[in-house]
Amino acid sequence: MQDSEISANQAVTNYGGGAYHENGGRIASSELRGNSALRGGGVYIARIGEIFNSILHENTATDGGGIYLYYGGLARGCLLTRNSAVAGGGINQYQWTYTTYTTMVESCTIVFNTAVTAGGGLWLRDNDPYTVKNYNNIIWFNTVDSGTHSNVYNYAWQASNDFYHCAVPPTSLITTGQ
Repeated sequence: MQDSEISANQAVTNYGGGAYHENGGRIASSELRGNSALRGGGVYIARIGEIFNSILHENTATDGGGIYLYYGGLARGCLLTRNSAVAGGGINQYQWTYTTYTTMVESCTIVFNTAVTAGGGLWLRDNDPYTVKNYNNIIWFNTVDSGTHSNVYNYAWQASNDFYHCAVPPTSLITTGQ
């Protein structure tokens, strides 16, 4: 899917209010606005699904207001703003299943999103030895209704998650785990 506008939809299957891409699906240069779902208000992406150069705004979900990335999902060059969720207002990035795929966010701007409990901008979770990866992102001006993880909530299960060349307020990278 390319050069599309997807707005005012609600997921029937609980995943991907605006779109659901798995096993190679791709969204490029599109706008996803005002959609809702349990996971991935704007879009749910898994197993090498991708979203590029798109704008996601005003989407809502329980997990991942703008995007829910699951094992092997990729978001690159996207703007995520004014999305909301219980966890991961902008993006919920989850690498749980044992797989060779990498969940990655690259060159995205994640600003002015809101979460109820954690990760107003970005909520991360991994499963050792697999990590989620973040490169060249701007993650700023996000909020949470309760808690202190306004921009990034990094729930590192056993491994650490990768952050390279990301602009994040210094007190925002909070890591917890079991």
